[in-house]
Amino acid sequence: KKYLFGKVKPEWGKPPSFVGGGLGVKELTQDVLEEEEGNKWSVPWPYNESGDGSGEEDDENKEKDAFPNAKWFTFGMSDTYSEINRKYEQMLSNPQAGMQDPNLLAMFVADNPFFAETILQMAMVLYYVNDRGRGSDLLRRCMYLYETALPSSLLPSNNANNAEANNEIFMDINRQPNSGFFACLFRIMQTSGMSGCHPNALAVGRYLLSLDPLRDPMGVLLILDYYALASRRASVALSEEDEDGLELGASFIVDLVESEKITINWEDDLTSRHHKCPLLQLPNWAFSYAM
Repeated sequence: KKYLFGKVKPEWGKPPSFVGGGLGVKELTQDVLEEEEGNKWSVPWPYNESGDGSGEEDDENKEKDAFPNAKWFTFGMSDTYSEINRKYEQMLSNPQAGMQDPNLLAMFVADNPFFAETILQMAMVLYYVNDRGRGSDLLRRCMYLYETALPSSLLPSNNANNAEANNEIFMDINRQPNSGFFACLFRIMQTSGMSGCHPNALAVGRYLLSLDPLRDPMGVLLILDYYALASRRASVALSEEDEDGLELGASFIVDLVESEKITINWEDDLTSRHHKCPLLQLPNWAFSYAM
């Protein structure tokens, strides 16, 4: 298997499979949801055109849906991984431990080298103390754990057919442990941008946005246009232009806006009202599209 987010180091070891006590990935089909005990998950708004979380759509709403063939996937924790996660939550609930004690966090990582959450937290601690070399190493190691569990069909692809199919593969950040995967991708995008690797940040940001393009839980749209414009210099240097001679970064902004597939959706927690507006009503995208 070819890993997209960095070279794998031999000392990291091979993460266990779901059967062996690690992470797994499954599609949230109706049969899978019926087998889950106490399951209350349904297709979230705004993907559910009925807006009530029932997952039922009439024919008229289905025609308006930008993603009519959407498939939802989720990470799953094995029994062993769930037990480690329980210990991690206990550690965080202790006011004398958790993020307030990096040494305890480091010992937890050493004892549980294939638990992604603590590896990500330790990576951020190292970045905070300006140890970017080891922080980057741990960040890539965390992504390696998630990437090992993901089938190749759920990863970004240069193949046109696979890329088109991946446009409708989504994840819900509110299902555990999906939030850790979203956070890891966001940190990779953020640190790549901080290092001046804007094309890499753009690629990771596009993949992160594709997992939940209408809700954008990590706020990628607030920075993605900057990475696209900042990538224009690199695209000119590498002669990466489309058929019309437009740099790839600028072409991405134009194509995304004019496709009208991405809209800004927001739910007011106080009134439970849903709000929706075009992408160009974000000031940064309005300026970037004009440029």
